[in-house]
Amino acid sequence: MRRGGCRPSERYSSAARKAFRYGTSVIGISYKQDIPSNAGELTVDTETADVIDHDVTTITCVCGNTVSQDGLIQANSQGIPIFIGENIPVPAELAEWPKDGELYTLCPSCGRVCRDSVIEETGTAPVAFRVDVTAGPIAEAIRVHWNLST
Repeated sequence: MRRGGCRPSERYSSAARKAFRYGTSVIGISYKQDIPSNAGELTVDTETADVIDHDVTTITCVCGNTVSQDGLIQANSQGIPIFIGENIPVPAELAEWPKDGELYTLCPSCGRVCRDSVIEETGTAPVAFRVDVTAGPIAEAIRVHWNLST
């Protein structure tokens, strides 16, 4: 008697097997995380960072980064680090404080971004989206952010 109930080819629908093979999606699940969806943004399957007591300062990113390791950065809804300083103009590479007050937390190590209001309301930290932190405007904004912070 065979264990496992059915053959591997019978476990998934033909659409799911085809989607997995070609990197497309079935019922909202993207099988490839590196497919660009918007400029500078990467598609992410449902991932959740660890958080303690609805507190964004206690996030442990999916990649393992924390505030006390490589740091986490407040960002806007596009994942661009925001300028928090006072009495000087906002540097061109950084975003202004969001007019709607909606803040996100960016992991500069891997580019995962979580929405702070979701964390504060639910005590969970689902990854909202992911940005490229290795090159381009986000990488430059991170560099400027750290230079201003030191």
